[in-house]
Amino acid sequence: TVLAEIPGDYEPSEEEVTDYAKWLGIDTAQEQSLMWIAREGIKAPLPQGWKACKSSSGDIYYFNFETSESMWEHPLDNKYRQLCRREREKMAEEKVQCSVTEMRETEQRKIRELEIASSERIRKKKQELEELERREVPALPPLFPAPHTKPDGQGRAGGAGSAAEEEEDTIGQEQRNQRSGPDSRWLRG
Repeated sequence: TVLAEIPGDYEPSEEEVTDYAKWLGIDTAQEQSLMWIAREGIKAPLPQGWKACKSSSGDIYYFNFETSESMWEHPLDNKYRQLCRREREKMAEEKVQCSVTEMRETEQRKIRELEIASSERIRKKKQELEELERREVPALPPLFPAPHTKPDGQGRAGGAGSAAEEEEDTIGQEQRNQRSGPDSRWLRG
C-alpha cells in the first residue's frame, strides 16, 4: 500500500526528532549541536520517484516507481548520516584549532611572563650594581708607584714639589749614583 506524502508544512514533534536523531547515530545528550540535522532530515521530502509504502505485515518501506528499487531505510537517511559525520569532523577540527589557539595563547602568555620576570631580575641586578657603585669603596694603592720624573723641572711630575720632596729626590739620586758606579755615568740624568 502506498502511503500519503507528508505535507510540506509538516512539523515533527520533539520525540520524533529525537528518535530520528538516534536512528542517524546522534548522541542526543552529547551532540545537541547536531540535532538540526535530525530535524532537517525528518522533514525532508522523498527524492523524485520514491514513495513510502506499507507492507502486508505493517512495516514501512520505500519504493522507487521509476527504477523499481526498494529499501527499508528512507532514501535520504544515508545522506543525513554522512552530514552528521562531516559535521562531527568539522567540530573536531574546530576543537583542535581552538586547542591549538589556546596553546599558542598560553605559550605567548608564558613567554610574556618570562620576559617580565627576566626584565624584573635584570632591573634588580642593575639596582644592586648601582648600590655597590654608590657605596664608598676605599681606593686601592697603585700596583706600581708613579715615576719620579720632573718634566716641568719643579718637583714631582706635573707640578711644583715641596722642599722635602726635592731633598728626598736628591738623596734618592745620590743613592742611585753610588749603586751604579763610575761605569754607569751615561745612565745619570
